[in-house]
Amino acid sequence: MINSYRQGKDLYATLASRIFSNGYWDNMEHFEDGTPNPEGKKRRSKTKRLLLGIMYGMGAASIAVSIDGTVEEAQEIIDNFYKGFPTVKKWMDVSKENAKKYGYVEDIWGRRRRLPDIQLKPYQVEFKDKTKNDGEFNPLLGSLGLVKNDTSKLLDEYYNKAIKTKSRKEVEELASKAEKDGIILHSNSNKIAQAERQCVNARIQGSAATMSKKAMIKVHNDKTLNDLDFHMLIAVHDELIGECPAEYAD
Repeated sequence: MINSYRQGKDLYATLASRIFSNGYWDNMEHFEDGTPNPEGKKRRSKTKRLLLGIMYGMGAASIAVSIDGTVEEAQEIIDNFYKGFPTVKKWMDVSKENAKKYGYVEDIWGRRRRLPDIQLKPYQVEFKDKTKNDGEFNPLLGSLGLVKNDTSKLLDEYYNKAIKTKSRKEVEELASKAEKDGIILHSNSNKIAQAERQCVNARIQGSAATMSKKAMIKVHNDKTLNDLDFHMLIAVHDELIGECPAEYAD
């Protein structure tokens, strides 16, 4: 990827050549001689959507919709991408591991995005009535933060049963049974999955955002631009838009 930029090549065409096992120009909108390459344009577009999909933590089903293909096709493209760029997969896995360990991720400059949900247990189990603990009133509940409502044999029993479930239906049946015992049981899988997606995206998008902010500061303080009466107006994604007198436009 880095070499692609260093060599002045198109990143998506470079990625596509690895994914589809063909040449660089086979994935450009035009061949090297300038003739149109409609199939190459399609492959490049699919690769761009794939990379964005992976960046946002999308699965094969979602990426299939994005590339107007089947789930099988999307999964094959994803597998080929990771096979061609194994360090990317390793980087993503390490990002998730660190987020689970520390509860946050950092961008290139160390700016943090806190993701406490990634450290949640798979299931949350608690009494409906916060004053109850195994069905009996506990006068020390909450005192100095030492006695908590989640220290209960009954709660532990339901939690241990929950982590052994193998389907959503089993979880729903267990939750229904727990409700009769005055216990709320629900899965944290959606929160955890969302945090896992965010931990990768936050490092990429977060770094890009920080980079843009640092660029804005440099542009604002640039003596040459100031002497030419340049004024920054707005940032749009990775672009900075500004204005200056027409005679200094070039």
